Amino acid sequence: MRAFTLLAAVVLTGCGAVMHGGHQNLFIASTPQGAKVETSPLSGMYTTPAMLTLERKHEYILTLSKEGFTPATVNIRHDIGGGTLVADVILGIAPLIIDAVTGSWYGLTPENTNVTLTRPGQSELDLDAIHIALSTNQSTGHVDIRADKPVRVSLKLKEK
Repeated sequence: MRAFTLLAAVVLTGCGAVMHGGHQNLFIASTPQGAKVETSPLSGMYTTPAMLTLERKHEYILTLSKEGFTPATVNIRHDIGGGTLVADVILGIAPLIIDAVTGSWYGLTPENTNVTLTRPGQSELDLDAIHIALSTNQSTGHVDIRADKPVRVSLKLKEK
């Protein structure tokens, strides 16, 4: 009787539901930290860095926002796991239906995301840029070099 009960439980439950369930954890971080994360469809409000627990049966759009920065979006898509689908087909129609209805045969990607927020008018390329200003002092003949980030400058002077 126990063997029959165990066999019935395996056959009447989808492989995806048994192996990993209907939810998946995704990690999201941002630069700078402390961005608010809103999911669509709505699953909760988060602040980066955060671990989100999302239903596998949906695809999501994550919107990250922080005061003084342009909002950014991340698309989370779901794909059917080939191994889960094959196991469901082998075990019969019941597991196939269960995993389809619960969405347990899906996997969400990307699982880890780091989003760089930019200020209005700034491109992501500007974040790595170093701005250097040169000025000369006519009375001393010196050249002043200023940069907005630490930088090493090498000069080779030529005589006229």
